[in-house]
Amino acid sequence: MEPRFVLAGSTLNRAKSLGLQSCSADYVALVGMLVVVVPVTAGLFPDLSAAAVPSTLLVTASYWLFGTRLRDDRLLVFHAIGFGLLAGYANAVGTLHLHLWLSGKFEDLPLAGLASLLFGFIGCLHGVVYGLALLPPLWLARRSLRFHSAEAVDRVLLGVGAWGLATLGIAAGLVRHVAADLSFDDLTPSDTPPVTTALWTLATLACLLMLAFGVERLRQRRAWLARVRKGKVPGWVVVSSEQFGEQLDELPAFCPRLFGRGAASDRDVELVLAEGVARKGAYRSEGLTPRFRLV
Repeated sequence: MEPRFVLAGSTLNRAKSLGLQSCSADYVALVGMLVVVVPVTAGLFPDLSAAAVPSTLLVTASYWLFGTRLRDDRLLVFHAIGFGLLAGYANAVGTLHLHLWLSGKFEDLPLAGLASLLFGFIGCLHGVVYGLALLPPLWLARRSLRFHSAEAVDRVLLGVGAWGLATLGIAAGLVRHVAADLSFDDLTPSDTPPVTTALWTLATLACLLMLAFGVERLRQRRAWLARVRKGKVPGWVVVSSEQFGEQLDELPAFCPRLFGRGAASDRDVELVLAEGVARKGAYRSEGLTPRFRLV
């Protein structure tokens, strides 16, 4: 049974209409990664943006696809470096050829093979940087698998939104200087194309929106849990796990702390969020169905 409290409130009902309840957390991470990659790539390669942005988006999606299917989180760093090297080279070579095709410079295609050697090496360096920069949202997507679907989406929204804002803020100054060194048109660090500025603004707003949705959804669900503890929500109750003889370790956690663990007194007795009406007597768990663990 899917609990109704997941998207309680007018703001969250609007989020539900956007499909935020049913979407998978790893797809939320993918969207955040693509949102950040677009303005950064367009800013790095203003002369090649028409070819570099689509190619880099495809490589980023592949990076996410293979990364979410790793068996062990300890392989993530090796994935970021190894995939970054290979994908960076392929992306640079593909971008160069696509740029020549889009520009109509077909006579230069034979020379592109030689230029790919140098351009591919630069692409390897960029690929490793991209791979390491995209590691946090990929890790968040993998870590979200241990949570309930709504909890996972909220945490990824919050984490990816904060990561996106930090990444865009750090990259804002660096991208202009790197673009000036790579540009074919003698750009200076102060020359930022209007399209790049617009993309950067839209990406920042998108990350702010993700962060706001994540914070709001977590806040409302924690407020709902506080009402349950006070007995103000009919049909739901917080009880001790000792009332249930069955194994409760497989239950998903509800509203776990974002950082660290609770105080020792909070861990002496494990609490369970149960659905039903508690009854007095020797068998107090009668009529209750455990749904979540409170950790």
